[in-house]
Amino acid sequence: MFGEKDLKTGIDKYCDEFASEFHNEKNLKCWEAVRAVPPTPACLKSPKCCFEVGNTGPENEMQIIMAEMQMQGANTIACNLLTVQGFDGNMLQGH
Repeated sequence: MFGEKDLKTGIDKYCDEFASEFHNEKNLKCWEAVRAVPPTPACLKSPKCCFEVGNTGPENEMQIIMAEMQMQGANTIACNLLTVQGFDGNMLQGH
């Protein structure tokens, strides 16, 4: 239909509204307007995200376990808060 003339209305200058409304730059402006960040894999580069357990001493492994417990606690609190506010917080629950 794009680029063709509509015989009923006589209009011949249709454009792709979907492409003009949902392009990358406009999406980023919407995320900015609601003060949110679109999900990206950038968080995987954080040293808090991934731990390697291997040839480390028991004190390092205990630190890793404690950090994981803190992250799990923060995740549980955040998910519960979302649930209380009417969202499905369980969708973001870490395991």
